[in-house]
Amino acid sequence: YTPARRCPAWVRMKAMLEDDLALKTKRGKKLLHGVLKGLRSQFRVVGLTEQFDRSMRLFDAALPGANFSMLSNQLGKVTHGSEAYNQEETAMILMLRNDTKFQSLVRADLVIYREIEAMFRSQVRAYGVS
Repeated sequence: YTPARRCPAWVRMKAMLEDDLALKTKRGKKLLHGVLKGLRSQFRVVGLTEQFDRSMRLFDAALPGANFSMLSNQLGKVTHGSEAYNQEETAMILMLRNDTKFQSLVRADLVIYREIEAMFRSQVRAYGVS
């Protein structure tokens, strides 16, 4: 697979590192191990976009002097308009879940994201954030 030149740089990079990102190589597995190890040592707190308000409350609890939840309250419910494309988005998600090529390209991303989700849940419990 060779992406067109007009593709975003990250798409071209994923194609170049395809075997590493699919965790088919020792190098890819080693890189992933380094990333996972670094997440816990380099990030004091993490947030999740899909849990924006809760993430802001976690930042407030974990970072002395922070007042991110006030910003969240001032912004109110802000969306980027994706709700207008819900049917198309749902169809694409279903298609990509069954696309083995795509799944192999994002395998490392999914492992990293699951680790970040676990960190988030742990931090929420540790700081008593509701």
